[in-house]
Amino acid sequence: MEFANAFEAFSPTIAPQAMTTRSDYCIKACEHLLRSEQSAFDAYDKAIANELDSPLADALRSIRWQHSLAADKLASHLRQTGGGLDDDFGDGELTPFAKPPDFPGGESILGALKRGEEMIRNFYQSALLHDDVATSCKAMIREELLPPVIEHISSLERLDETACAGTAEALAFGAQKWLR
Repeated sequence: MEFANAFEAFSPTIAPQAMTTRSDYCIKACEHLLRSEQSAFDAYDKAIANELDSPLADALRSIRWQHSLAADKLASHLRQTGGGLDDDFGDGELTPFAKPPDFPGGESILGALKRGEEMIRNFYQSALLHDDVATSCKAMIREELLPPVIEHISSLERLDETACAGTAEALAFGAQKWLR
């Protein structure tokens, strides 16, 4: 989904007709972003459980911790603006990690996590473009929340390349050993 349209994709969820002010919209947008960060944390928990004995687990723990920090910042911002997570916020279908992937088979762990990170990036970038998101929230996104997500995407790409290279190297070694 192109980032300019990402925020609008969940606008029906965060902008019900009962909202009458810009601040109401901004609070709902921040609630959605907080849910996205929380779903990322949960997905990384699941990925770490699958990779517990792997060197990959340490890198995933670091990214999970950064999502925890981002969620804390958003929650603090929401408390300051009078918002919070509503129980009736929705079923989470529009969060990046709404249904944490079943990692074995199909898409790789790193591919699934990268896809979720890209969605969070798109949500943040779209929030920056939306007129009803407060300037203070945009500053927090621009300066504190978006840069780590962009780094997560790069890190996951590097980890995936390393994992692929390691697999190819192991296969090549195995083939050489077999040919002897």
